[in-house]
Amino acid sequence: MSPALLADGEVSYEELRQQGERFYQLRQFGKAIEVFERAAGLSEGEERIYVRGLLARSRSALGMELFSGGETRQAEKMFLSALEASPDPYANFGLGYLAFVRFDDPGAREQLQHALVLEDEKVLIYKMLALLDYRKGRSESALQLIENALKLDRDDAEAQALSRRWKKQASYAPQMEKSARRRMIVYTHRRLSHAARNQALRRVERARAEVEAGLSHSSNHRIVVVLYPESVFSEMTGTEHWVGGTYDGQIKLPVSEAAKLSAQALAHLEADLRHEMTHAVMSEVAPECPVWLNEGIAQHFQHRLADSGEHSRLRQELRARLIAGADRRISLNELPARLAELSDEPLVRWSYLQAHGFVDFLVSRHQEFRLRLLLDHLQAEGSLSRAFRLTYGRSLPALEEEWWRDMLLAVDARANSSSPASQAERRKSR
Repeated sequence: MSPALLADGEVSYEELRQQGERFYQLRQFGKAIEVFERAAGLSEGEERIYVRGLLARSRSALGMELFSGGETRQAEKMFLSALEASPDPYANFGLGYLAFVRFDDPGAREQLQHALVLEDEKVLIYKMLALLDYRKGRSESALQLIENALKLDRDDAEAQALSRRWKKQASYAPQMEKSARRRMIVYTHRRLSHAARNQALRRVERARAEVEAGLSHSSNHRIVVVLYPESVFSEMTGTEHWVGGTYDGQIKLPVSEAAKLSAQALAHLEADLRHEMTHAVMSEVAPECPVWLNEGIAQHFQHRLADSGEHSRLRQELRARLIAGADRRISLNELPARLAELSDEPLVRWSYLQAHGFVDFLVSRHQEFRLRLLLDHLQAEGSLSRAFRLTYGRSLPALEEEWWRDMLLAVDARANSSSPASQAERRKSR
């Protein structure tokens, strides 16, 4: 796709602008940026203002792609360079999103307020502002912001779900008992028996100690844990029946309503606690960690303390499920920054499965302590690709390819060893 040349060999502004717009529509944002930069150099007055706006928008779009790929430092630079070209609310939104992930609430609020001029993104921005207030415990303000979103779009399913959920949680608040623990606040429902509450509270403290030891991290940060009866957990959290817990700034878990928790119920509770506690600790260790990697590490800690027989069974089951679905494999770099953006439940489950399998591979091949090194490099570099190279000496795609190749080769080896010809050869050698 080559623009026409003028008589003196120069490309016209109009041709460059049109070419840049075509690249943008094709989501080839890097090429669009290059062309718009050239067009800006050939323009003046209103044309220059217009094309610099297109340049800013292209830089913002590339910034969001970089963010989704774990390149947060480059994404931030791209958003800032967009604002240097022209005022662009999408760049403000990107910077606000980054600040939100980093738990820089004042910075997130400032950028999102600037971005509110976006007519077609106001619903999303109100939801993010609501989540900022919610994780700070400002429930009334969070609800008001969600209502603002619903006034603009009554059909927004996420805003509807958040509104219903937060209203229900508010209605249950008088029935929750608060217990201040060391570095934690735990809310338990009065419907839970005294014995079950004490059992659960001991497991909460143990889970935090186990996860912090595994990630070599300890702080005085207070974690809020909310324990609901199993019968109301899905209603209170808006989760599917198969979800064992959630972390939305607060850890929320279901607890059996039995007079005393059975050994099996306690094992499930401990595993789910380690999973959600990992998310809470990771929010301090590596707040910019992509969600797929965060989930993979959380699933690793969820299962790592099972006894050797159970752990071996779980690993074999994980590998078998991955091998059975190998034709559905997705590049980890292509997963969205938020897995919640995936509306297809089977795809969400598969994405979690891949993340778990890949982290299990990293730990079994390169030892668990390197996970913390990976997270440290990620925070220092602001680049997922750099973090993998510095930690493992290989790129993420190369490690991912090695992981799949090893699994599928193992299957081929077992198939060959069980073939009649192979069995006959072994009999002959004896």
